[in-house]
Amino acid sequence: MRLPNVLIAIFLIVMLSFFPTGYSADEQNFTTGSSSSPWLKKVIKNYPHINRRRPHPPAHLHPHPPLQRPHMRPLAGCRSNPWICRERNRRPNAQMRCCANKCIDVSSNVNHCGSCGVRCPFSWLCCHGICVDVNISPYNCGECGNKCPLGIYCDYGMCGYSEPEPEPEPDPDPEPEPEPEPEPEPDPEPEPEPEPEPEPEPEPEPEPLPPWRPHPRPRLRPHRRPRPRSRFPFPPKLLRPWPHYPPKGDKLPANATNPSS
Repeated sequence: MRLPNVLIAIFLIVMLSFFPTGYSADEQNFTTGSSSSPWLKKVIKNYPHINRRRPHPPAHLHPHPPLQRPHMRPLAGCRSNPWICRERNRRPNAQMRCCANKCIDVSSNVNHCGSCGVRCPFSWLCCHGICVDVNISPYNCGECGNKCPLGIYCDYGMCGYSEPEPEPEPDPDPEPEPEPEPEPEPDPEPEPEPEPEPEPEPEPEPEPLPPWRPHPRPRLRPHRRPRPRSRFPFPPKLLRPWPHYPPKGDKLPANATNPSS
């Protein structure tokens, strides 16, 4: 059942495509001024070219001779007039050039970056006429001109993507409480008047010294002579003859009496 319905629908579409399109009678009467609107009648009367196939008149109103070649139209685009790109530039930082017969800003166009035909790699942007990888550039992070702070890296077009989370800022110190006003010190008690010092007692008069009496001079005793003491507690040894052999004759030598000398 579905296949016949599909075939019928295709047949109707093909048949409708062969019928020429045109305006209905009501529409034609409306455009030709048969309407009862006075404003529309006035417009059609003053501007008769509205109902024509080309409503606006051609650029050249004078007819061309049959054998004369018509005027050549200028080529479209900026190739014949490159100064047009500079004249129509309304942006002060744009660098307009005529590339591929079109006015292109070579300072931001990824297909013509810096010059015509210079194409930036995929996912790169053209910043000030230079191809920049905005995924890792700290001076153009994510977009042209987005500069990351000092010491922060650019990863995946975001500043500080792989950086640790910053530590929370400490709470500000609370304002110190005002010190209480010191209590007034009580008035000091008056010091008692000092007692009068007692009058010093008069010193007793010194007793007179006894009269001087001469002492008797001590009697000096004469020193006793010390007794000679023997060097040893033994009796003195007898003198041995010196020399041991008897001398010749009856005389003893001079040192026989004192062998130690």
